[in-house]
Order: sequence, then C-alpha cells, then structure tokens
Amino acid sequence: FCLLLISFNVTYPPRDKLKGNSPKKIIRGKDWWLIYFSYSFAIIPLLSFSSSLSFLGSELPRWLLLLSITIFPVTSGLGRPLFGMLSDKMNRFHSVIILNSLTLLASLLSLLSLPLSAILVGLFGGSTLTLYLSLLGDIYGNKFSGTNTGILYTGKAFAGTLGSILLGYFITISKSIALLFIIVSPLISIILLLAASKVLSY
Repeated sequence: FCLLLISFNVTYPPRDKLKGNSPKKIIRGKDWWLIYFSYSFAIIPLLSFSSSLSFLGSELPRWLLLLSITIFPVTSGLGRPLFGMLSDKMNRFHSVIILNSLTLLASLLSLLSLPLSAILVGLFGGSTLTLYLSLLGDIYGNKFSGTNTGILYTGKAFAGTLGSILLGYFITISKSIALLFIIVSPLISIILLLAASKVLSY
C-alpha cells in the first residue's frame, strides 16, 4: 500500500519526450538478432546449472552437492547490482563482453571443480539479463523499452530448450559432452556480440 502511494508522486518523462526505435524497426536489423542470440547463448550455463546441477554433480559427495545447489541461487542474485553498477561506469558493450568472458571462464572451471564453477556461473550468469536490458536501452532507446526488452526475454525460451532438453540428451551420452556444451555456449555468445558491435560500429 505504501509503495502504491509513493508511486503517485513519482514523475516520469512524458511519452513524447522519450526516444527510441520501435520493435517493428529493430527486428528487421541483423544487429538485433545477433544481440538476441548472443543473450540466448550467454544464459545457457546459468539455466543448465539451474536445471541439471543435481545430474551433473551426481558423483559429488551429497553434502557438497547440496551446498552447491543452495549457494547457486544466492550468488545469482548478488551479482546483479554489482555488475549493473560496473556497467554504468564502463562502456556497456565492453561490460557485457567482460561478463560473458567471466561466465566462459567459470564454465571452463567445471572441468576441475563443478561446485566452484556452479557458484561462479551463478554470480556472473545471474547478471546477464540486467546488462543486456541496459544494452538494449543504450542502443535502441527507451521509448519502446517494455516491448523491446520483452522480445529479448523470449530468448530465454530458446536458451531453456537448449539448456534443458539438449543438455539432458548430452548427459545421457556423456557428462563430458554436456560440460563442453555449457562451455561453448558463452563463447558463441561473445562471438555474436562482437559481430553485432561491428554491424553497429559500437
């Protein structure tokens, strides 16, 4: 109730003062789809550990697996304000590249220590959506931010399909192949984002 009262006193720029590209316009550009699929691949490690950590870590001591599963969502939440603040002080594109590179390194760590890898993927991967939404605002403006960010968020469905169904299939074949899939995903994301920066001359 208090928040409702406060909201009536919050000022917001009139719609005619906001600037930005419409969804109809941006989805025609190659840069949009490069960013869209970059986001989709960037969150695959996070979604993979979220859905399949118990399977990937089935050979771990039970207490260690439970500890990893418990800490994972905590670090996922903690990283968001931290990396959001850092991205506000840096070039946004560079900050997303750095974040995805850290996710890549954290994913690589799964070959040595799955629990530590999961915790770090939670820390870095949890911030992915925050930075990509900010990047969209910087590039395409905020007039249609609700629709544009909503469209980007559908990339989670694409990532969820790969991060659960396809990953589950890989797990039945070999855990090593499943981990390789997790590792390669942020690398693909980085390549796509670099391609988008070339198109945008960002």
